[in-house]
Amino acid sequence: MVVSSICPAIAINGRKLSDVQNFSFRRDVGLAPPPLRDTVLWICLYAIWMLTTDILMQWRTPAHINPLRIAALVLFAPFAEELLFRGYAQGLLRRTALAGYGSVIVVAIAWAAFQYRYSGGDVMLLVVCGLLLGMARETTGSVVTPWIMHSIWNLYAFVS
Repeated sequence: MVVSSICPAIAINGRKLSDVQNFSFRRDVGLAPPPLRDTVLWICLYAIWMLTTDILMQWRTPAHINPLRIAALVLFAPFAEELLFRGYAQGLLRRTALAGYGSVIVVAIAWAAFQYRYSGGDVMLLVVCGLLLGMARETTGSVVTPWIMHSIWNLYAFVS
């Protein structure tokens, strides 16, 4: 119930990946190499957003250095979230009437709602982050670009 309310794409008619007509894991989930030029452009745009919001909101908090925690927060969590939200959910929603950028908006809101532990202002910040991650996924056709962007954000937030 919680998953279907947080991430509507997972609950679309209870469909499994194998049930989706003409499903391509590489194309629909976005596990494909992204164009380098577009990836660099999106990373630069995201870095500007990250630094600007940190200056305005000072959202970073001190963290304890632990290699396993760094790996979990900087590599594994962003990969899992990007694969689930920008890969699976956005990939399924773009096959609906929402199409490309409609799916970006829905997934950005769902992803921000998934981050329920943050305050309202931070969640709004995350909606914009989700929009940038989703647009990067949409324009590059790959979840690799948003994964790198998300990892850089988490690394910056972690290293204070």
